[in-house]
Amino acid sequence: MFPASAPLRLRVLRIEGRRSVEQIVDGYRIECWAVRDLLVEYFTERAPELDHVSLRSIARNVCRLFWRDLKIHHPGIDSLRLAPEVAQAWKERMAHIRDAEGLPVRPRVNFRSELVLVRAFYQDIARWATDDPARWAPWVAPCPIRRASARPRSPGPG
Repeated sequence: MFPASAPLRLRVLRIEGRRSVEQIVDGYRIECWAVRDLLVEYFTERAPELDHVSLRSIARNVCRLFWRDLKIHHPGIDSLRLAPEVAQAWKERMAHIRDAEGLPVRPRVNFRSELVLVRAFYQDIARWATDDPARWAPWVAPCPIRRASARPRSPGPG
C-alpha cells in the first residue's frame, strides 16, 4: 500500500494476493447458498490443475456470465437443470456484450469459448458423480450446450 501522501492514482493500485476459492466465488454474490457451495466445491476440485489466473477466469465465466445472469433473468432458479427456453435465452444474451441497461452493444468475440467452459462445468459434474455420487450426483443435469454449439466455427471458403 502507498502512503496517504502518494497521488490517488498510485494509492488505488495494490497487489492483490491469491484469493481463496471461497473469496473468488463470493465475489460474485451468489445468493442461492446451495449453488454457491456447489461452485466452491467445483472450483476447489479444479484448482490443483489450474493456475490462479485461469481459475479466476473460469470462475468469472461460470459464476458471473452463467449463474448470475440466470439469477437476474430467472430469479427463482436453484438448479442446474434448465428449461430449454431458459437455456436458449441465456445463450442469446451471452452472444453479445451488453451495456449497463442490458442492451446488446456488439457480438461477443469469444462466445464459443465461453460456452465451452459452461459445458465443461456440466460434464465435470456428471463425470465426477460416477466416482463420488453422494457429493456430485444431486447436481447432475442435462447440459444446456450441445457439442456442436461449443465447437469453433470453421473458416469460410477462400
